[in-house]
Amino acid sequence: MLEVRDISKRYGNHQVLSYVSFEVKAGELAALVGPNGAGKSTLLNILANLEKPDTGHVAINGLSNQSQEIFQDLTFMLSAESLYPQLTGYDHLSYVAKLHQIPKQKMKELVERVGIGHYVKKRVASYSMGMKQKLLFTMAILPRPKLLLLDEPHVGLDPTNIIQQREMLLELQEKGTAILLSSHHLSEIEKLTHQIYFLKDTQLIEKEVRTMAYDYQLLVEDCPDLMQALNLFPTMLVQQVDQTMREVFIAEENILPFLQKIPVSKVKSLSKTSEYMEGLYRTLYVAERRNSDETMV
Repeated sequence: MLEVRDISKRYGNHQVLSYVSFEVKAGELAALVGPNGAGKSTLLNILANLEKPDTGHVAINGLSNQSQEIFQDLTFMLSAESLYPQLTGYDHLSYVAKLHQIPKQKMKELVERVGIGHYVKKRVASYSMGMKQKLLFTMAILPRPKLLLLDEPHVGLDPTNIIQQREMLLELQEKGTAILLSSHHLSEIEKLTHQIYFLKDTQLIEKEVRTMAYDYQLLVEDCPDLMQALNLFPTMLVQQVDQTMREVFIAEENILPFLQKIPVSKVKSLSKTSEYMEGLYRTLYVAERRNSDETMV
């Protein structure tokens, strides 16, 4: 559905992206992660043909993203600044519905489901950030796109609305929509997908984080007892870290029986998987920044 090849972008002397390549297939949900200024929004703008790359090309459903035809399959949830404050939410949605030939009844049903019906006919100027985000999300999913791009969709949302948005995204994914979103909300990304792209030093680092079905992450040193224990719990996820160490992901109901099978001295770390994404982020960005700051002092 989405094919990205060798995308580079520079602003003056500042290199933002360097030969970025990846794919998101139909029915896949992927996340872009990185600190402010890493190039997430720039990349999404390039994918949606709102900015031109210096090198590379993008294909959406087999067509170059330079073609206007891509917008039959693509929608992009923009930032709140793209809304017209003097217009109502209903005005914005009516425009999208007319553009994509969507019946007004379908639009009204989605408005009620997302929960914006009580303010949709008020001017956007009176909306809070959370209200604007819900309107933007409704506009993005109304056409039932084959490819959905979202830039920081969680901004301004309370926990109830984040859960609702997650459920609707997973429903779209199940129906075959390819989804790519950027977010700083690490714990929510863990609940949405294991297909994660970290942007660092202008390049893309792909990580497959399959922790959603597990409650604990352990770092265990290889030993005969470990190998026997792994055979007893076949549903665990196990990854070889190096020649002597394995990373084990395990469900809560199996954690105590598993630990009883191996020597305590062989368990080098134990943490909840809810902390796993934050740990990856710290390793990639926070620790390096701290080391850089110490070097400069």
